[in-house]
Amino acid sequence: MKIFLSCLGMLLVGLSPASFGADPSSPQAGISSLEGSWVGRLSEKIGNLKLILHIQGGAKGLTATLDSPDQGGYGIPASKISMEGNQLSFRIEQLDVTYQGKLDASKKEIQGVFVQHGLSSDLVLRPCESLTSQIPSELAFQYSTLAPKDLRPSPAEGECRIHLVNGTKDYICMALLDADGNLRHGWSDGKPGQPVFYIAPGSRTSGDRPYIVATGTPFLVLTLSGRIVGYGKPSQAGQYDLKLE
Repeated sequence: MKIFLSCLGMLLVGLSPASFGADPSSPQAGISSLEGSWVGRLSEKIGNLKLILHIQGGAKGLTATLDSPDQGGYGIPASKISMEGNQLSFRIEQLDVTYQGKLDASKKEIQGVFVQHGLSSDLVLRPCESLTSQIPSELAFQYSTLAPKDLRPSPAEGECRIHLVNGTKDYICMALLDADGNLRHGWSDGKPGQPVFYIAPGSRTSGDRPYIVATGTPFLVLTLSGRIVGYGKPSQAGQYDLKLE
């Protein structure tokens, strides 16, 4: 992880977010099934980092950029990307990164191997929609590092009991927003009857102690460092699992 972080920092200083052109000789077959955003997570060996690959097609072939949200890196351009049959490969020369994967259209996933400086990790990429498909629509949750300025409570009745399931690499918790847009509680400012849970990676709130949120009340999910993972505002009372990856 340290290697990736240090190289990423160097890259972000020296390059703009614009995509580089792909190899013009790359075959066009399969481009339509690749276009879009794909998400996956590296193994613990390379830092358990979430990566998002954005792929676009064009007259000259494919272009791509890579995001590393856990490191705050976005728009990292691929120096080369190609698709031959169902085999996808890309390279980011400045990070010494290569990826070789196989598209399985029936499963809507790309199974491959990510390599950086000789360290390798399996990396399965799935459409970004897979991140949100498991989130109950009643929670109106969106992945975002910023909350809208107009995110405010709205009149509603009832309460939600939200079990926060943590599939990220960070410690995360929930915090609520009041009518003025201020956090009602965070890591250390819990009110009586509203405990703040410290949730380790891979774990969840206990079944008898979910987060209790009044419907219409905005909530944020925060990391231990205060970074916003996303936000939501429940519209209906009930019990829901909110699994974040």
